[in-house]
Amino acid sequence: MQTRNAAFALSLRKRFLNTIFYVGDSRNAMKYLDPLKYNKAANGWANWMEAYCRSQGRPLICLGNVAVSGTYPSQWQAQVDAAIASGARFICFTGIINAIAQQTPVGNVVQGNLDLMKKYIKQVNDAGSTAVLWWERGANNFNSTHIANMNDYNRLMVDFIQYGDDDGRGPPDVLVLDQTPFSNNTASNGTIALKNTYDGTHDDTAAGQIIGLGCGTIILPHLRPIPGHRLGAVNQSKSGYGARSMFSQAGFPGSVAATGNGNSGNVPTGIITKACTGGVTVVYSVQPTQADANGNTFGQEIKIVATATAAGAFGCYAALDRTGVKQGVVVRGGGEVDLAPGATGFASVLADLEWFPSTGGYGPVYDMLAASNLGNDPGRGFTGIVYEPDGMVIPAFTGTPFTNLAFGGNFNGAGQATIILRKWWAEIASR
Repeated sequence: MQTRNAAFALSLRKRFLNTIFYVGDSRNAMKYLDPLKYNKAANGWANWMEAYCRSQGRPLICLGNVAVSGTYPSQWQAQVDAAIASGARFICFTGIINAIAQQTPVGNVVQGNLDLMKKYIKQVNDAGSTAVLWWERGANNFNSTHIANMNDYNRLMVDFIQYGDDDGRGPPDVLVLDQTPFSNNTASNGTIALKNTYDGTHDDTAAGQIIGLGCGTIILPHLRPIPGHRLGAVNQSKSGYGARSMFSQAGFPGSVAATGNGNSGNVPTGIITKACTGGVTVVYSVQPTQADANGNTFGQEIKIVATATAAGAFGCYAALDRTGVKQGVVVRGGGEVDLAPGATGFASVLADLEWFPSTGGYGPVYDMLAASNLGNDPGRGFTGIVYEPDGMVIPAFTGTPFTNLAFGGNFNGAGQATIILRKWWAEIASR
């Protein structure tokens, strides 16, 4: 039976290559701001990591996240069981910060939690998956006892990763994501001081970005390139693979005048501009197709120059082909965004899949970057970040299912931002 289970686990590992499942505490749970809408947070390091991998043509697909704020290893067995059942190639754990803070188990904080984490890692490995360990980096309010516990735990975990236990198994299959070079101040004089944190424990947008992009370079070599991945073949028909483009006009040829309050300029044919709100005005323009580093060409790009005298919002969307939208199918979409450095007063950018039938509908499914102060913090801008909302499964409905792939932005006060949108894609699949 053991051999059969091991063979089945190995088949899952091969089948779900390039997939990840998150367990642990709030550092992983913050991947979503609103779990009901799968709203991906700009503060969440995992979203930036996934976006980086997608932009490199090696998409890292999230199969689930059951992390719960405030929890510690003795409460994670059900999370680990769910992660293993998903068949994910990678299962990502956060550290033991809450166990250290609460000094549990009493009198055995280090070894007790180390033994639990070893157990989970072995369970993950026995299921044919790689354990991804987000290294414990502490919190600003750690006292000397907390710091000693953390350092002892990390030291013993290094020994386990390098040599394994005395059980004949050898070293475990563990990939370490050490975010401390990106998030910890080095000259803290024996204390812990996190960079770019909003409460001394959790990362703000600047930290989420730099940690995620740094961890992306660590995990990327372990991912397999996907030939013909949608980011390298935008708008192409996938009829032979159970999926097809939802754009009625590939590449958005030509241009039309921007419409709606506060908008001016032109956008590609097939793109509709939303009316601006508050003190925002936007000038749109069309940029010609540009080949990427691999020589692939894509549909026309959209340049957005947004200015705000006060808080407000703007956006645009592609109305998708509704043919074939029925209960049980999955609608997917995404694209690439550049935010030029120097944005001011800028609060957020987001992408979402929307649909509006007469009955049976639900709210949009969002992707990352919906957070406050994105333009001022980090303020460095970003290039080639890929957004991809989770697939939207269509439930039972009646009426016309208007389906859109939308992009939006918000200002929290006076300011400006320049944004480029490119490589828009949308598809519908039977599963």
